[in-house]
Amino acid sequence: MMEAIRRALGSPYDPKTNEKGIISLGIAENTPMYPELSQFLEENMHITPNLLGYEGVIHGPPGFKKGVLNFINAHPFDPVLPVEEKHVYFTAGCTALLDQVFWTLCDEGDGVLISMPMYGGFANDMQVRGKCKLLQVNLKGYDVFSKEAIVRYEEDMLTAAKNGIKTKVLVLCTPHNPLGQYRLFLHR
Repeated sequence: MMEAIRRALGSPYDPKTNEKGIISLGIAENTPMYPELSQFLEENMHITPNLLGYEGVIHGPPGFKKGVLNFINAHPFDPVLPVEEKHVYFTAGCTALLDQVFWTLCDEGDGVLISMPMYGGFANDMQVRGKCKLLQVNLKGYDVFSKEAIVRYEEDMLTAAKNGIKTKVLVLCTPHNPLGQYRLFLHR
C-alpha cells in the first residue's frame, strides 16, 4: 500500500505542470480543491506567530473550537446533550487521533472490530503503539451502517472471545473509507 501511495504522491496531477499525473482516490486528499481552499484560507485567515507552535495545534486557531462547537450543536446533528469545549480535542490528523485512542483504551492484544473493506492505514494506527488485534468483520453485501451489520459485528466479537480476545473498540468510519458510504448518527 505504501509503495502505491508513494507512486501517486510522486506524480500528482496538475492541469498546467503535470497533465498526465495521478489523482489519487486512495488517500483522503482532494488535490483539485487546493487552489480554491488556499484562496479561501488566504482571504479568511490571519496567521500570527502563536499559530506556529504547539498552541496552534493543541487548541487550534483562535475561534476554531467555538466554530466547531457551533457546527456540531446545530442542525442536522442536534445532539441530545450539547457538546462542550471540554469534549473537543484536536490532533494533526486521523492517524494521530486513532493512535491515541487505541493506545489509551486498549491493552496489548485487545480486539478492535472494523468492517472490511477498510482503509489500510487503520491497521497501522491500531497496531504500532496500541498493539491491538485487528478483528476484520466481513460486511460484503451489507450496508456497513445497517442493523444487519450489528449482527455481523456481534458474531465476530463472540468468536474473538472464544479465542481469548477481549474486544474493546468498534470503529465506525463515516464517510466509510474506502466505500464512501455516509451516515449521520442522530440520537432522537
